[in-house]
Amino acid sequence: HISVAEVHAMLGTADETRLATFAQCMVARDAAKSIMELNDAIGDGVDPGQLAEQFLGYLRDVMTVSIGAPAELMRTADTNRFAELKGIGQTWGLTTLLSAIQLLDETIVKMKHSVQSRILLEVALVQICTLADLQAIADVVQGISQNLSPAVAPNRPALSIPNKLTHEDESAYRLS
Repeated sequence: HISVAEVHAMLGTADETRLATFAQCMVARDAAKSIMELNDAIGDGVDPGQLAEQFLGYLRDVMTVSIGAPAELMRTADTNRFAELKGIGQTWGLTTLLSAIQLLDETIVKMKHSVQSRILLEVALVQICTLADLQAIADVVQGISQNLSPAVAPNRPALSIPNKLTHEDESAYRLS
């Protein structure tokens, strides 16, 4: 019989524990640890491209459970990790999670056209770890916008759009 570990070794893929560790590094914003984890994974025979694809799928699962989808929609992570993924999503916030997914997806595309795929993945991991807490920013903006009423909204001049240009206006817009 072939073990799961042997299958991962033959395919150059990571096990789910490794994906969970990467997610924890991202949530903790620990760029150094994420680079060390990547180095260990590659040392263990994991292909950087495969790892990036798997991690994208893992983050997709975090996203789906974060928005309230049932465990049956998880595609990469084991459904037994539903609560763990939901916790990651809640800690990170949907806005930050979506930005991380987009960053990783763009990196995967670039990796397919580069001989330096490991470096590109390292850069993406550092970028993800150093993302601002975009969810907190979005929450603050939403809170501000909900608390503003017309009486306390900033006084902005109304935009006036003339119905018809005057002769002087027309000559100002003519091309010579």
